[in-house]
Amino acid sequence: MGDRSCPRFDQRSEIGWPQLADQFSDVYHQIPRDRRDHTVVMSDDYGVASAPAYYGLARGLPPVHSGSRGYWFFGPPDADRTTLIYVGVPEPAVRAHFGVIRQVATVDNGLRIDTAHQARPISLISRQKKPWTQIWPDFQRLNLLS
Repeated sequence: MGDRSCPRFDQRSEIGWPQLADQFSDVYHQIPRDRRDHTVVMSDDYGVASAPAYYGLARGLPPVHSGSRGYWFFGPPDADRTTLIYVGVPEPAVRAHFGVIRQVATVDNGLRIDTAHQARPISLISRQKKPWTQIWPDFQRLNLLS
């Protein structure tokens, strides 16, 4: 039998996912409707991207993307999706390929539990400089640490 005293890591990493999806939803629904249709949710971490991917449909969220590890292989956003709701410190690829980065919130799970994504910035990012087909390779990150 396995060690039952050690909680599964993947379950602990999901603490605060509904609240994170709620925060994405709050930001998304404040965007003017004409821009909302051109928005995606993105993170520099596949675990953070998984929260709105799992809980987002019920909250009316747009597609979710990440360049982190295997998530990158799901592909880039559609060509007309040029605004990002982004969790994490915008990585070099984001800074290089978008002209406007504005922090609009900070992740807070409201549970007073320090998770890997707690207190990370949530930014609204726009003014994409080149099409996704050209810039998506720059978003790939295969490192084990987020």
